[in-house]
Amino acid sequence: MLRILWIFILMFNVIFPPVAEAARSNGPRTISQAGEFVSAGEFLPNESLHDGQLTPWESMTDRLADERVRFQGQCKEYGDFCLPLAWEEHIQKMRGMPLTARLDYANRLINQYRYAVDMQVYGVKNYWSTPLELATQKRGDCKDHAIAKFALLLASGVPEKAMRVLVLHNTRDHYLHAILMASTDRGLFYLDDQKTKLLTPRDVPYYQPIYSINFDGWWLHENRMASL
Repeated sequence: MLRILWIFILMFNVIFPPVAEAARSNGPRTISQAGEFVSAGEFLPNESLHDGQLTPWESMTDRLADERVRFQGQCKEYGDFCLPLAWEEHIQKMRGMPLTARLDYANRLINQYRYAVDMQVYGVKNYWSTPLELATQKRGDCKDHAIAKFALLLASGVPEKAMRVLVLHNTRDHYLHAILMASTDRGLFYLDDQKTKLLTPRDVPYYQPIYSINFDGWWLHENRMASL
């Protein structure tokens, strides 16, 4: 079973590879170090499988640094991100909202960007766009929407440790997907570019988490993969 699990992980890494050295940590993190993600079922993977890989997430973080220089005055810096000036009104509005309302607002706002696969937009199979790139292109895929929601919520004051981009397997319809996962005092919420409203894990029991990621590190999810 363990061998099958690792084969499955490696297969998914070809499409959605996790972060290695670009995260602000040395390898994967434990749940107690990163925030209270209820029933996330995380475990520490074998770091040697990923050390030294230049992943699309790492490439995206490299472009963030470049954007802060190239687009100075055309975007506003919020931590690692330089966000479109057009988002500033939304960010200020969100700061006065309760957390759940803030999540809902971000989900609905970013879902307005049209879905398009990486080959259509960038001419490559696996490209993790920055929020500024998404806004410029006015379209992107599930990963791009999830990253943009992450950035928007960070700018509005939501702690990084409360959010991760989650890569998963839709076992009902048989495809890979990425969403933003947020931890609140009301439990976990999923911000999905396929749904207008916020979701909980109970709403989509066929979503099997594979790994989650933020700037702080990355985590593999054990309990959902054990049934594969």
